[in-house]
This record gives sequence, C-alpha cells and structure tokens, in this order.
Amino acid sequence: MRIYILFLFLVINISVKSQSTVENLLRLGKEDTKTILHAYMDPAVTFIGNMQSEGWNTTAWPLKFLRFEIGFTSIAALIPQTYGRYNPSSLGLKHFKTNSDNAATFLGSKTINGELTADTIIDGKTYHIHSIKLPDGLSLPLVAFGCPQASLGIGLGTEVSVRYLPIYIKSKGFDYQTYGIGAKHDLLYWTGESESINHHHLALNGFYSVTSLGIHTDVQPPSFLEGGNLYDFSNQKVQLDIVSTGGGLQYTWDVGDGTSLSVGSQFTNWSSSLAIEGNYPYLSAEKKENETNAITYVKKTSFPDKLTSENNVGFFNIGVKMYGKVGAGTFHVTYNTKNYFSCILGFSIGYIEKSENYRTHPIFRKRNNDD
Repeated sequence: MRIYILFLFLVINISVKSQSTVENLLRLGKEDTKTILHAYMDPAVTFIGNMQSEGWNTTAWPLKFLRFEIGFTSIAALIPQTYGRYNPSSLGLKHFKTNSDNAATFLGSKTINGELTADTIIDGKTYHIHSIKLPDGLSLPLVAFGCPQASLGIGLGTEVSVRYLPIYIKSKGFDYQTYGIGAKHDLLYWTGESESINHHHLALNGFYSVTSLGIHTDVQPPSFLEGGNLYDFSNQKVQLDIVSTGGGLQYTWDVGDGTSLSVGSQFTNWSSSLAIEGNYPYLSAEKKENETNAITYVKKTSFPDKLTSENNVGFFNIGVKMYGKVGAGTFHVTYNTKNYFSCILGFSIGYIEKSENYRTHPIFRKRNNDD
C-alpha cells in the first residue's frame, strides 16, 4: 500500500508540476520547448516504460486449469544520480543560451536551478530580451509503479494475466490508466515420465501493455485580442502514452512446502509519445528589427510535434514465491540494461494450484493404465 501511495503521489506531482512547467517552457518557442521538454522528461518516461514491463511473471509454473490469482504487483527502483540532471548548454538551443551545465530533470533535485536568456543585437549593442528559469525536479529518492493483476490457468500448461488500473481525479486535472495482457506456457509441461519433473519449470512468456497519462493545464492568459481577432486558449493538455511489448524465458525450481525459486530474462521494446495538445500562448523571443523588447504573444494552434522515443531493454531477474491454497507472496530483484536495479513485491489471493506435467495428470495416467 505504501508503494501505491507513493505512485499516486508521483502521478499527482506530475500533474501539478506540468502546469507550471508547460506554462514556462512554452515561452521558449516551438523548437526550444521541444528540446528542453525532451531532456527534462526523458528519464521519467524511461522509468515508467521500464516499470510497466516488469512483474508480469514471477514463476515459470502456470496455474492449473481454472485456478486463479487476484492481487497487486508493486515495483520500486532507486533513481541513479545520472537520471536526475542534464546539461542544457549542450542541447543546441536556437533562441536562448545558457552558461549552466547542470539542470534538474523531472526526477532530479529541487535545489538545482538553471536559467536561459535571450538577447538581441541592434547597432552593435546587446539588449537583454527575456530570462526563463528552468524547472526543478521532485527530489524523489525512488520511483514506484503499482497495478492490480489477475491470472487464470487455461489448461495445457498455459496461464493468462491481465492488468488494469484507471485513475481520474477532476480536482487535480489528470486522468491515468494502465492496462495490459500477458501469457506464459511451461515448455516442460510436455516432457518427463516421473513426478520429479513437476519440480522444474521453464516458461516462455510474453505481454502487451499500455500506460496513458493525460494532464490538463491552464496556461494564462486564457485569451487575448490581436489584430481584431480574439484568440481563445482551450483544451490544454499534456498527453503521455507508452506502449510496451516483450517476452522471455523463466526457470523455476519448486523446492516444496509452497516455495519456488526463479531466475529469468526478458527482452522488451517500448515506445513513448509525449504531446502538448490544445491551443497555447507563448512568448516569442525572436529578433524584431529596431525593437529592444521583442516579447509578443503568439497564437499556437497546438504543439505540432510529438516527442517520440523507442527503447529496447533487457531484464534479468531472480526471486522467490511463497504460496498456499488461497494466497501467495512474491519478491524479486531485477536488473535492466538501463543500468539500475528494481524490486518487485506482490501479494495475491485466489484458488492457487500449479499445473501438473501432462504425463502425470490424472487423465493421462488413466489412459496409460487402460493401455
């Protein structure tokens, strides 16, 4: 529950901070807004994309036919220092410049402050146009993700799982949902002649998962009059969508007395899309001839370019599952190729029995005896 509260805290803070961040960054103009926003948000997007890909399978053995589990999977990871900062002076901004080589990402420190400045030169003299303070971070020591998950045994050594979590809080101005489906099949289900094979399992697994986060903003002014035209800025929203697909192999040794030890690997591909939707005003800092003050509001009919990225990530995990007839608990440690560790903790209730090897299944035993 603490992990879930921390995750909800993170989502709410994304909403609150996005309001001030978007309002400030849009003053940079289209090109520089896109560049800074990508550097600022990319580490947070990476964590969300990785975490929605984890925790789908904590053992290789599937549930027996029509047996089920319903529970909550939580994932937490310490934030490496390199994910908390970026160098704004190396970004190649078009209209602004900075002498700072250290600025906070969304996950970074509240005490790291950077500043961008825009100048114009007229008749050999430099005039200061505008300064924008770069956004600070949340100063979180770790990031957490949590989601309900249900699993069902469908027979023949196969199990399917689903996730779904919707959050909509109108007063906070955001809507969030994550959902997905996964499956695994025990390859050793079809091998072996003795009961001992039931203690060893090697599963092939796969999943498809989507996370969607919409953050409603209210950038001021809500409207302004220019050239006899009234421009209304409405339907303002930051939309983040992440789609993950992946699969891998998991080996489990069921040591008995309701204890299973597992080790596995997984390959995941996930893509993200971060869009600023709606109509926004922004302050243009482009040079205007013979004007020392070049700040003007400009109508933006949506932010035209989505920030997209694609990542291929490998995961390696080891852990334990303790289970009984009506409940189970799991703990796993995962390392991924983005160079950080995460911990997976899950609890579930249900009608829990692991699938038997087909040669030791009562139906096949009876067939063999009849022969």
